Amino acid sequence: MKNYSEIEDFVTDEVFQKWILLADEESEKYWNKFLFDHPSKKELVAEAKKLLLSLEIIYEQPFSVQESRDIWKDIQNETSTTETAGSNSPSPDSGPYFVHSILKYAAIFVVAFGLGWSMLLLNQGDVDHQTGQITLIEKVTPLGVKSQIKLSDGTMVWLNSGTSLSYKEYFSDSQRVVKLDGEAYFQVAKDKQRPFRVISSNFTTTALGTAFNVKSYKGEIETISLLEGKVEVTHKNHEEAVVLLPGEQAKVANDQWLVSLFDELMVISWKDKIIRFNKTDFDEMISVLEKWYNVKFDIQNLHVARKKSLQATGTFENESLENVLNVLSHSMKFEFLIKDKLVTLKFN
Repeated sequence: MKNYSEIEDFVTDEVFQKWILLADEESEKYWNKFLFDHPSKKELVAEAKKLLLSLEIIYEQPFSVQESRDIWKDIQNETSTTETAGSNSPSPDSGPYFVHSILKYAAIFVVAFGLGWSMLLLNQGDVDHQTGQITLIEKVTPLGVKSQIKLSDGTMVWLNSGTSLSYKEYFSDSQRVVKLDGEAYFQVAKDKQRPFRVISSNFTTTALGTAFNVKSYKGEIETISLLEGKVEVTHKNHEEAVVLLPGEQAKVANDQWLVSLFDELMVISWKDKIIRFNKTDFDEMISVLEKWYNVKFDIQNLHVARKKSLQATGTFENESLENVLNVLSHSMKFEFLIKDKLVTLKFN
């Protein structure tokens, strides 16, 4: 068996690449046994997996040994050169910091290898034949805006406010990969030969043909909610995966997987432009309204709300912010003033 002693040994190994990027039953068994037999390698495996997935959104296929070593060599050179410029910086060769630097500079090699890798992917239909470059698309919905898009494979995606989705114009022959920041609902077109993967902040969600919601806003608990079919969810800090069935929701709290049932209407009403609160905590209510209406709240005497543990309940379809606050103010006992994009809220 190959001696895997460094991250490089994993990243440049085609067997490892296949497991991470094109997993099948055989590779799952092999690497699960490897991790069981070599528990001390779990951290190296996790960091190598993180690196490959960061590149996957661009390349979507395993690299040959020589190609992998060429990329790895340039990553090391670029990281070393850049970090040398700062005399007070930690050594690029120091464990976790080195891996962080690799991820930081991974995007550089999209440019450095642009044309060469485009030629490798030519037969997969990923390349603009006029420019010779991979066509990456980023859809962004500003705060206060929602949108719906159709991907090249027929998958429908609804994007909530303050969300960005990155993907190739045309997916490869082996899989379909998108990267999400924010919240989106996916109705995945069925294709047994090409898994559909959503890479979010901490999770990777894999499906063949299904419907699910991914909520991944910065500063909020990330959740995956399944409505139809079946998905496998992995987390960057956990080796084990979770398989969800319809009606189940997954998240990680206190470094533990939590799988529970959820209310479908509460999770996906946003895509139909409906706000639903059901004993919703005050802080979450404010977060929803800020994103929905693209405003900022100035909460005065907040300690009153904290002391009362206030919660919001109500359903609002295509309502103005003023109407929503008018309704909520009666049960939550507050006054408000809307001036441009600032909402001042004061408790009685």
